[in-house]
This record gives sequence, C-alpha cells and structure tokens, in this order.
Amino acid sequence: MRFGEDIFLRMTADFSKLKKYGFSKNSSGYFFSKNFMQNEFKAEIKVDSKGKLTGKVIELETNEEYLPIHIESYIGAYVGTIREAYLAILEEIAKNCFKEKEFISDQANRISEKIFKKFGEKSDNPFSKTDHIAVYRYPQNQKWYGLIMNIKESLLTKGTKEEDSPNIEIMNLKIDTSKFDEIHKLKGVYPAYHMNHEQWISVMLNDSLKDEQVMELIEVSREYAIHSGRAKSSNGELVKSNWILPANPKFFDIESAFEQSQEIDWKQSSKVSIGDIAYMYVGAPVSAILYKCEITATDIPYDYSDENIRITHLMRIKRLKKYKKTICTFKKLNELGINAVRGPRLATKEFLEYINHFTQTSNNSIGF
Repeated sequence: MRFGEDIFLRMTADFSKLKKYGFSKNSSGYFFSKNFMQNEFKAEIKVDSKGKLTGKVIELETNEEYLPIHIESYIGAYVGTIREAYLAILEEIAKNCFKEKEFISDQANRISEKIFKKFGEKSDNPFSKTDHIAVYRYPQNQKWYGLIMNIKESLLTKGTKEEDSPNIEIMNLKIDTSKFDEIHKLKGVYPAYHMNHEQWISVMLNDSLKDEQVMELIEVSREYAIHSGRAKSSNGELVKSNWILPANPKFFDIESAFEQSQEIDWKQSSKVSIGDIAYMYVGAPVSAILYKCEITATDIPYDYSDENIRITHLMRIKRLKKYKKTICTFKKLNELGINAVRGPRLATKEFLEYINHFTQTSNNSIGF
C-alpha cells in the first residue's frame, strides 16, 4: 500500500461532497490536484467509482512521480517534510469528503448491518481500539457468538509468506459439530484462527460465501451463546427454549415413526435441554410445521456417519401435538420472518405467538 492511503481503509467516499471540495468528475472517477511545498510538488488524487482513493506526488521540475515518499528506507529530513505535507492534504480530504465505516471489507460492513437489523445487537471491542476487533455477544449473558478481526490471509491458508500476504477480515463462529465436514467444505471456511478447531471456524469476509450463508452460520453460533449458562427462573429451574428442527422425509419418515411410537430418538445438534419444546418442520413435499414435541432425554451416545450426515449424540422427543399441514407452511414461516430451516434454530417470538394463538382458537390440530 502506498504512503498515506492506509488512513482510508476504514472510510468510504461521500460522493456528494467530492465536487464541493474541488474534485472534477469524468467517466473513470473523481480527480483532485494541489500544489504544495512552495509549488515544488503536486498531489494528484483519484477516487474511483467504488470510492477507493489512490494518490501520487509529482515533482514539478521534472514532471515525474516522486517515489521516495513510498520507500521506508528513505528517512531523511527532506523526504520526511514532503511526507508530512502530503499526508496533511490526504487527511484534509478524509475529513471533508469521507465517512468512517466499521470495517474494511464491504461484506464485513454488510454483515454487521444485518446482525443489527435482525437481532438489534452491535459489536464492542474489549481489546485495544487499534486492533479493530469486533465482538458480538448475546446481551442477556454477554457470551460471544462472533468475532471479526483483520489478519494476514496466510495465517489461514498457510500459503505465501506472512510478510507477502494481504490482510483480510474474518469472522470466527461456533458451529454445529455434527455438520463439521459439510461446513469445512464451504469456500472461504477454515479452522478457526486462535480458537478451538473442533467447535469454531473462521469465515473469510471477502464474498467467498454469500451474505445469507454467513448469516445462517451466525444464527447457529448465536444459539450456542444463548444456551451457554442458560437463564433460570425464580425457583432455580432452567427456562425452557423453543426450537424449530428440520426433518427431511428423504432420509427419515417421521410421520411413520410417530404413528408407531409417541417417542422417538432424534439427532442432537444443538445445546438443547430436557423440557425444551421442538417444533418439527417436515421438508418437501410437506413443507410445513407438522409436530410439537417435548425433549425428554439428551446426550444419548451414538456413532454414525455417511456422505450426508455425521451423528455423535441423540436426544429423545415426545410427540405432544400434530398440526394440519395447512397451518404453518413454509410460506407462512417466511411471513413470520423465518426464511430457512436448514438446521436447528430458536423459534421467534412471532412464530410462537402465531402457532400458540392459532391452535388455541381453531380446530387445527390432530389429537392422538
């Protein structure tokens, strides 16, 4: 990176202010120039259509770029004075024409906005402010579920030498360990930097994964944070959680299983507790919430794996209610703010209000 441009890494151009400041515009971007050091040098600044700033210093006597300001080994008083004067020009442009942003990468900033929009939670930095580390916590117990930091890419890829590697923003997230192999096959996903490799991953925030995929991973990680040191009621009992769990009829016929028995064993892939409620979403061709169940046992040892799934523990679920297939379809879940049920997820307040009110006031459940 050229001298002075690092101050714009966490800034974005306010294009409405560039022309007011003195930038001219053409098809390739915005341009600004200013003589300094008693007209011995000229700063030439360009801001492209994406808001990236680049600059150079021209020595007016020779009309050639003055490169020593970019070479660290040049430490004389003269070049130092030129650097200071040029940096002052850049800082003035930053102050008047740019806005601060939380992260360097566009995806990191988009993800931060999506977290706030969905959960109302902003990051904090418990470390040095110069580290630019962002920690996301579940507010009720302050447990971390996400950590964004800027590191050398080679620390994950183990490729080029660290000094030759570009910097990249990553996000550390806790995963559903039953999907360990599946998750680690995703592009841009690596064993977690500086965290437990069995339970955590690092996701490159460089658009290797779509925002929607990153948010799905965040939701899983956040659920683990929610249930770490779970809240207790006034009598000391754990507060029950309500889950939405997927059931794929291509792999297991849950309807036939519940016809034969009121309790069945199910793969355990989240920090559920005995007494929690599980709403079972049965995939296509049903594509609807079909059962309300109670979790009656957890952490039953089990060892199974194939190309589609890996199971290490089971839980036992007891059928409490069966719903008509028209009650809570996938379309209705979308209306309630649930866009996907690819893995275990906590039920939203809107879903619970709907399913409880709807089944209490209408004859839409099937008794046993």
